[in-house]
Amino acid sequence: MKRSSGLREVSPQFILEGSVYALEQAGLLLHDSVFLYRNEKYTSAASLSLFAIEEIGRSRLLHHMWKEVVTKGIAVSDQTIRLKCENHVFKQTLGQGRPVVYVGKSDKALSRLFEATLVKHATPASIEASAELQSIARRLHRRLPSKRHEWRQKSIYVEPDEAGIAWNRPKALPNKIAFDSLYGANDAYSMELRRLTPTGSIKNEDPAYHLAVKAWKGCPALQGALSMKIIEELWIQINK
Repeated sequence: MKRSSGLREVSPQFILEGSVYALEQAGLLLHDSVFLYRNEKYTSAASLSLFAIEEIGRSRLLHHMWKEVVTKGIAVSDQTIRLKCENHVFKQTLGQGRPVVYVGKSDKALSRLFEATLVKHATPASIEASAELQSIARRLHRRLPSKRHEWRQKSIYVEPDEAGIAWNRPKALPNKIAFDSLYGANDAYSMELRRLTPTGSIKNEDPAYHLAVKAWKGCPALQGALSMKIIEELWIQINK
């Protein structure tokens, strides 16, 4: 793609459109990853899901830039946008959903903690277990952007490993990473969709942005998020 000199100042509307287009792309990648996943193309499904998370991060970054331009009058060029969107780990960080811990059958310690929370009435033991799970989720959440960037590279490139004694084979990426990536992409995408709906919380967070999106006649229709039924089916698929 031929790039301009980077000296052209862009309008707030241009930035807003980019924010929505990035979210549109995230939705398309998410749904394409489900198609691949169902056909047991787990590595490719993981790759698309991880790119979807990056596009959600790009959308949120552009939303923030739009707000800076509108409220503070900061000038932004097309080159500024490119430079700010170059950092993959940063986009993975911005594209995160809520902290979550997946409890598999082999995770005995986590399973015990999770089971301790399954009580009708809270007990000291259940409260302690819940707090520990939340602490674990927060720790994992902080490390996740860098880990997802690593997964994205491993899902695409054949390269020597860190020790330099073997090759990374994308085909060997664990199937569970496909589910983790897809689940994370859907969670973050769902949050963004809710923020863009007339009843969503974005009306309170940033009413000017919501009104600007609503006033844009060319605004694309966005794909819906995956239902919990679909998420459960995908989880069962790799845990048969």
